[in-house]
Amino acid sequence: MQLVSAHPRDLDVSGPWLFWARDPSPELVSSLARLGQAVPALVDFTPDKPRLVAGYARTMALRGQKGAVLQARPVEPPDTQDAALPEEVRLGLLYLASNMERAVDESMLVAAGRFFAARLPLAEWVELAGPYLGLSPKARKTRDLAAWLALPERFDALLASGALTLASAPELARLGGEIEVLEPYLTAVRWSRNSLRNFASWLAEAALARGIPLSEAVADAGLPAALLAGLSPNDLTARLLSGARRLRYPRLLDLEERFAALSGELCRGTRLRILPSQGFESDAARLETIIGNRQQLEEILTQMRSIAARPQWEQLWSLVRDAEDGHGD
Repeated sequence: MQLVSAHPRDLDVSGPWLFWARDPSPELVSSLARLGQAVPALVDFTPDKPRLVAGYARTMALRGQKGAVLQARPVEPPDTQDAALPEEVRLGLLYLASNMERAVDESMLVAAGRFFAARLPLAEWVELAGPYLGLSPKARKTRDLAAWLALPERFDALLASGALTLASAPELARLGGEIEVLEPYLTAVRWSRNSLRNFASWLAEAALARGIPLSEAVADAGLPAALLAGLSPNDLTARLLSGARRLRYPRLLDLEERFAALSGELCRGTRLRILPSQGFESDAARLETIIGNRQQLEEILTQMRSIAARPQWEQLWSLVRDAEDGHGD
């Protein structure tokens, strides 16, 4: 393997194929100063100025060391199969090949995806770069990535920070231009896929049912005030979800609150809980308790006989029957 010595400051390090470039760590700087360069960089020696293809951190670390020389391996001319590829795509594939040992997180996947998607159709670049990125044409991750790449690029920072996940991309992409309305809430807390899906769909469905813009639905749900309430991240997430759900299902939440009040009165002073069916889909309720021994069983039986005589039962049954008859918002 031919190696060429070059001054690190003579290299062009601005190539867009360096999409995972990062500053050198203190450990790398120390290692290069003490032990020298163990792994060569990959350089395209063009007539104008040599272009760095891989080895950004090593190159930048050596730039800071007086008299340092970079050991580089020249990029070989493309073979017949790769000669038809756009040059930047070919260099991007070389960059991926030289970084095969790196664990690719979601933020890195999007960075690579944006590079290749700007130069080739999805099916073509996934076939070429997919093996390096853990992508296959029919994989769910590939579909999520395609949806994410349709979002504004500024949302990539939310992915890098952990506020959003790649799996949330389909729900976000369905919002289209209205995603800007939810942007302040997307940046405020960390969202799991399920929480974000519920949050976005509840608001969008409520806006559609009322025939109003999403911005009005957000205001009607009281979400702007929640942002200003100084809540902890967990409490803010709960408040945002609660506001969106109440706007989407006002009758259901009213039923839940009335049921909770009645069941609380019925079970006061006991070890019992009374719960409705999910979404009041049936006219039955569920009685729950925990029994650890025979004595507790006897106590529960006594408590059940006691609450069976309480007058709130008829109100509870009436509420459940009305909810089941008129189910849905």
